[in-house]
Amino acid sequence: MSDEYEFDGQAMPPGAVLVLDDDDLMREAMRRILEARGHTVATAATAAEAIEFCEASNAAGVAGWLDLVVADAGAAGVKFGTRVASARPGLGVLFVSSLSRPIAEDRGLINPTDRFVAKPFSAAALVDAVRASLER
Repeated sequence: MSDEYEFDGQAMPPGAVLVLDDDDLMREAMRRILEARGHTVATAATAAEAIEFCEASNAAGVAGWLDLVVADAGAAGVKFGTRVASARPGLGVLFVSSLSRPIAEDRGLINPTDRFVAKPFSAAALVDAVRASLER
C-alpha cells in the first residue's frame, strides 16, 4: 500500500484534517472535497468544539492522528489554530477566510507566513493548499 495517492495526476500525501468553520455549508463542502481525495476529516463549528475534539483524541490516546487544521481566519479560528500549532509543533495550519489575504493581515488575523486561501475557492485551490500544507 502506498503512502501517497493521486489527484489530477499529482501524488498527494495522506493526511488527517480537522476543519473548523462556523459556516455549515462551507464546513460540509470542505469535508466532502477532502474526503473525496482520501483524507480522514473531522469537523467542528466552533473553537470550543475543536478543543473538545482534540482533548477527547488525547484522552483516547490518538492525539497524533491529526496532520492539519483548516480553520476559518476569524478570531476564534486563528486563536485555536495558533494554540494547537504551539502545542503540537509540526502540525500544519491552513487558514481560510472570505477576507482577502491583505485585509486579513492588516486586521492582524494572520501573519504573512501563514498558509491561507481566500473564500470562495475552488476544490482544486483547497486541495492545492492542503497539499502544500501537508508537505511543509
